[in-house]
Amino acid sequence: MRVLVIGGTRMIGHYLVPQLVADGHDVTLLSRGNRPQSVRGVRHVLADRRDAAQVRAAAKGGFD
Repeated sequence: MRVLVIGGTRMIGHYLVPQLVADGHDVTLLSRGNRPQSVRGVRHVLADRRDAAQVRAAAKGGFD
């Protein structure tokens, strides 16, 4: 499954992203880039979730 996690470097995303990868999902992480993400095999897209145009651009290509 292709999964887009918005704000995946803190709170729940910090635990969710590694689990999704371990389960074999194709994960893209969207964040502002203020905190490093350390999970291998994850695409990291820089965008501010409060900016609808940035989120639309990041989600281009579709997710499940």
